[in-house]
Amino acid sequence: MGAAGRLPKKAAKPTFRIDSALKPALCLAAERKHRFLANRVEVLIHGFCGQHGIAVPSQSTNPNNQD
Repeated sequence: MGAAGRLPKKAAKPTFRIDSALKPALCLAAERKHRFLANRVEVLIHGFCGQHGIAVPSQSTNPNNQD
């Protein structure tokens, strides 16, 4: 259970398409960081938002979520 006995929020499950030429690069990036594909996308989005001043609420349940 999460903080104060509450259940943790479920992760959103977005569905999206990417250029077929980009998928092998994304898979390789995930593999090199020993991450699942979805986690790699999440890390990339967090990095982009950080670089561009876009606030992302912190609710990570994984303290080891470092790149």
